[in-house]
Amino acid sequence: MGLYWHRKYITNAQLIGIYDGNEVDFAYQSGVYALYNSKYTCVYIGQAGSGDKTGLYSRLYDHTRDQLAKKWTYFSWFGFYSVNSLEKGFKYIYSAEYNIKTNVNELMNIMEAMLIGICEPNLNRKRGNDINLIEEYEQKTDFK
Repeated sequence: MGLYWHRKYITNAQLIGIYDGNEVDFAYQSGVYALYNSKYTCVYIGQAGSGDKTGLYSRLYDHTRDQLAKKWTYFSWFGFYSVNSLEKGFKYIYSAEYNIKTNVNELMNIMEAMLIGICEPNLNRKRGNDINLIEEYEQKTDFK
């Protein structure tokens, strides 16, 4: 996941995240994303890569040019594909053989963590059950 990334770094068809010193491109990640205005208020929630063979970058880029273009500054995303899958490439991710298998408890934990990350409710003392299942990537902002 990536929390509160800035839209100005949606460039060159890449969404670069950094975790433990390693860079990963999340452009083709599939999952759920939230758009926030400049005051960090959630203004829109959507999904990316649900069979349309685009992905996170494409959906966010669309929102820089559609009716939402002037209404958001930051975004958070919660992806379903592992970093290893993303590194194997676009064709691997969208192949019919690659299916995500999970159980209801794991899915609820992921959904809870996503919603807490999006809404940041004041009364939640933790970020969700088994939050260690999710790695948080920082947005790369230093492009040279």
